[in-house]
Amino acid sequence: MQQKDDAKRNTGRGMRGIVFNQRSRIVFFATLSFLFNMVYALYNGLLGILTLSPVYGTVCAYYTVLSVMRFICVRRERMGVTLEDEYSVMHTTGILLIVMTVILGGMFYVGAEPGVRNMHHPAVTLSVGVYTFYKTVLAAFNAVRIRRRSSPLLSTLRNISLADALVSALTLHYSIIASLGGDIRIARAVTATLVTVFIFGLGLHMITRAKKRT
Repeated sequence: MQQKDDAKRNTGRGMRGIVFNQRSRIVFFATLSFLFNMVYALYNGLLGILTLSPVYGTVCAYYTVLSVMRFICVRRERMGVTLEDEYSVMHTTGILLIVMTVILGGMFYVGAEPGVRNMHHPAVTLSVGVYTFYKTVLAAFNAVRIRRRSSPLLSTLRNISLADALVSALTLHYSIIASLGGDIRIARAVTATLVTVFIFGLGLHMITRAKKRT
C-alpha cells in the first residue's frame, strides 16, 4: 500500500506529472503566477520608493499579499499535505483575502487622486489587457477543473485566481475609461465596492468552511 501511494505521488512530480496529472498542472501554473506576482511586487515597490507615489506602494502591497497566498499553497503542496493541512491553508488564505480588501480600498482610493489619470498610457492599457486575459483564462480553467474536486487546497488556488482576475479586470476597465478621457470616479466607486465586498465574502466563506472541518 505504501509503495502504491509513493508511486502515485511520484507520477505527480516533474514534467511528466505536469502533463498527465491535473493537480500538478494547477500547482505548476500557481507557481508561475507566484513568481510573476513577486517580481511585479518588487518592481512596483522600487517605483514607489523612487517616485514616492502611494499608487505604486499600494500596488506593491497588493501583489505582495497575492504572492504570499500562492507561496503558502505551493509550499504546502511540495511538502506533502494532509486534509487537515489543506483546510489550514484555506483558513490562512481566507484571512489574507480579507486583509487584501483593506489594501484594495487604499489602492482604489489613491488611484482616484488627480494626476493618476496620466498613468493610463495606451501601452499600459494594452499590457494590462493582455495580462488580464491570461488571468481570466487561468481562473476559468481552474474553476472548470476544480469544480468537481473536493480538495481544499485546489479550491483555495481557484479562489485566489478568481480574486486576482476580478481585480485585473477592474483595473483594465479603469484604464480603458481613463485612456479615452472619461470620468472614472463614479465607475470606480461602484465597481470597486462590488469587487471588494465579493472578495471579502470569499475570504469569510473560506474561513467559515475551514473552521467547520477542523
